Amino acid sequence: MTPFRLAKWYCDVLGDDGTLLIVVFGSVRFAGLERARLVVELHRPDGSVMRDATSLEHVRQTDDGCVFDGGALAPDRLSWRAPALSGSARLAPRFSATSPADPLLAVGRGALRWSVEIPDADAAVELGWPGGELTLRGRGYCDRVLLDVVPWRPGLRRLTWGHAVFRDGAAWWLELATRRGVVAATWRDGVLVAGCAPPALSPVRTLVDRRVADLALLRVPPLGAMARWLAGDPHEQRWLARAGGDRSGWAVHELVRWRAART
Repeated sequence: MTPFRLAKWYCDVLGDDGTLLIVVFGSVRFAGLERARLVVELHRPDGSVMRDATSLEHVRQTDDGCVFDGGALAPDRLSWRAPALSGSARLAPRFSATSPADPLLAVGRGALRWSVEIPDADAAVELGWPGGELTLRGRGYCDRVLLDVVPWRPGLRRLTWGHAVFRDGAAWWLELATRRGVVAATWRDGVLVAGCAPPALSPVRTLVDRRVADLALLRVPPLGAMARWLAGDPHEQRWLARAGGDRSGWAVHELVRWRAART
């Protein structure tokens, strides 16, 4: 068993009016300790935000998702129960899964793997919270990260990532800089090419501006502070934006920066 393993699923649904639902599942095993957590965010067009997070029990990961008490995550569906915001989603993928490389980065006997399980999908979501409910229809996206080496080994420097949906298509882009070089790719409507080439982006609002290690998901006491220092104390910024020269599309994109990795 490797001393460190991180598994993370990021899924979102974008509505035509800019409503954005984000669901993140993550599990971390480090030095014999293991944590799993689900984080949900609902961003409304008026700027209001609903957030919820819950620790997960009895998690069982499968080749294409995971199941846990109160919910499941699979290529075509999501379901979860959280104290303040529960929901279920059905996804009808328009394209098959894709990845720039497998693994994205090899590190000794371990690896960093990143795959876009759902580049674009038609999505229908039912959400509920105390005193309210919402039906959201839009376009869905889902990617997965697997890391089975301690986080300071890859020598990460900078990550640029995003995805966009348009009436007639979709795109994602990625550029990962490490001390060993740069991996960059762009996918547009089923075609994968080298290089990071996002569409024109016009920011609407900032969704995230925080240290990644501040996420409750990644706090593994008593080693959390040391792990954060060794991993380069990454800082994440994420935005909602209009996409395309005519601003007809929607995009979610982010920038993660690490200070010089410790060795």
